[in-house]
Amino acid sequence: MKKTLALEDYTARSLYKIADSNFKTILEDTFGIDFFVTKLSDRIKTLGNVYNELNQIPLKISDYLFLLEKDREQSLYIQYQLDIIKCFNQGWKPDFTNIHEHKYYLWWERKRTGWLLGGVGICQYGNSALGAGFYFKNREDAAFCATQFKEIFTKTFYNDEYIRR
Repeated sequence: MKKTLALEDYTARSLYKIADSNFKTILEDTFGIDFFVTKLSDRIKTLGNVYNELNQIPLKISDYLFLLEKDREQSLYIQYQLDIIKCFNQGWKPDFTNIHEHKYYLWWERKRTGWLLGGVGICQYGNSALGAGFYFKNREDAAFCATQFKEIFTKTFYNDEYIRR
C-alpha cells in the first residue's frame, strides 16, 4: 500500500538537517537537491520569506496594543530584526563563554542622507555590547541582512522625530 506524506518546506529543510543518508536521498528526490543546498541569501529576500523559513506568522502592530502608542512600531521592528537574525543563524546562538567564537554585529553611521552601514563588527571575547539576540554567526549573512533589510534594521533608531513624540 502506497501512502503520501505532505511536508511544508520548513519541515523538509529541518528534517534534512538531521536525516540519515537514506532519508536525505528520499528528500532530495522529492524536493530536488537545490532545495536543500541553496544559500539562505539566495532564497530569503523579504520579511515574508523570513517567516516562511521560520514557519511562523509575522506579528502585526495590533499585537502591541498593550504598549504606549509611540512605542508600538519600534517594538514590532525590533522583533522583526530578531526574527531575521534567528532565520539566518539557523539555530546558532552566541556563546559568550567561548572567547574563540566570532560573533558579528551591524554598526551604522548617521549621515545627512540617512543611516548607512558603517560595517560589520566582530565580537571575539566574552562580552556583549549589543545583547545576545543581535549577533550573526557569520559576516556574510550580517552584511547581506544589513543591505537586504536596511529599512527594518534602521527603523528602530532613535531620531529627533521619535524623541519629540
